[in-house]
Amino acid sequence: KETEAKDIIIALSDRLQHRLVEIAKQAEPFAETIKIVPPMGNLFTTGVHIDTMGDVIALSVPRNLSNPWNLAVKRGLDLALGLPFLILLAPLFAAAAAALALDTKGPLIYTQWRLGRNGKKFRIFKFRSMFADGEARLAKWLDRHPEHRAEWETYHKIKGRDPRVTRVGRVLRKWSVDEIPQLANVLRGEMSLVGPRPYLPQEMAEIGKAAEILFRVKPGITGLWQVRGRSKLTFEDRILLDETYVRNWSPWLDVVILLKTITALTKREEAF
Repeated sequence: KETEAKDIIIALSDRLQHRLVEIAKQAEPFAETIKIVPPMGNLFTTGVHIDTMGDVIALSVPRNLSNPWNLAVKRGLDLALGLPFLILLAPLFAAAAAALALDTKGPLIYTQWRLGRNGKKFRIFKFRSMFADGEARLAKWLDRHPEHRAEWETYHKIKGRDPRVTRVGRVLRKWSVDEIPQLANVLRGEMSLVGPRPYLPQEMAEIGKAAEILFRVKPGITGLWQVRGRSKLTFEDRILLDETYVRNWSPWLDVVILLKTITALTKREEAF
């Protein structure tokens, strides 16, 4: 009343429901709009809409990829686009393989265990971008540079020059060319073109209860995490984006993410 505020937000989630109603009624004579933040108002729920059940208000949380029909449509898109992508990128695949063979010794294709649908492990395919003794190099680097340990624990990556990555590997990662072999994972039915990140088995503890949502679907070569910040995102941010994707999936969303991925790669930003 003193400030002549016309828009009022009541964000007192620790109050009892009847008390929130009382406060709203007290504010009603002075306000043009009144918004009440519910106790779960801090939940990352893009796509939530309001329903009414009689005289009771309810929040509907979408779970689009819990629908078997939607999963079938998504698989159809993977097959329809995955094979043409593989054919289109074949020259780039050959060029990357040749550069790797000339740069350092070791296999051209690197495989690593990841968590797929229903938490089932599968081997993900990538162009090898690291030295064969990459993990040992990382351990020595973190011992010599303790200031980078917190960064590693937060992002699960090292900004700048990762001591594990080869010269050619840095170029491949910058343009995400190292991900091209994952098209084989898509055609094999282990991954999708778009989806949640393919998490490592040792990250299961950090994923926590979000696993119930994330592992309902196949991981993707790209996803919301790729076009909303990539490696600058914290681990928690990536999980929230993946949850949002699973809840709000649509064929159009996959198309938009694929187009935005191309834009993100051409800018060459936020990748390390």
